[in-house]
Amino acid sequence: MPPIVALFVTIAFSGFLYRRDIRERPNVTGALWLPLLWILILGSRSVAIWLDTLGLPTIFNSLEEGNPLDATVQLALIAAGVYVLNRRQVSLGEIFRNNE
Repeated sequence: MPPIVALFVTIAFSGFLYRRDIRERPNVTGALWLPLLWILILGSRSVAIWLDTLGLPTIFNSLEEGNPLDATVQLALIAAGVYVLNRRQVSLGEIFRNNE
């Protein structure tokens, strides 16, 4: 199977499973899209390389070593994750104590 077809099938199947889960359990929040987006970005290319591939200009010279755009996207994903945990009132201290 060509890699592009495998990628498309995987993304479509993951999206299908997420939609099905949301329909079966309507109280599931949209916060579940955060880990999926994070995995898709980390499992493929950086955001700057995707933008460069699509022909959008990037002002950064070194796409391989990382750049402020990728760091900003990662920071935004981390901040969104912390926001979700804060809204759900998750106690990180309790989680760390229970994982000893």
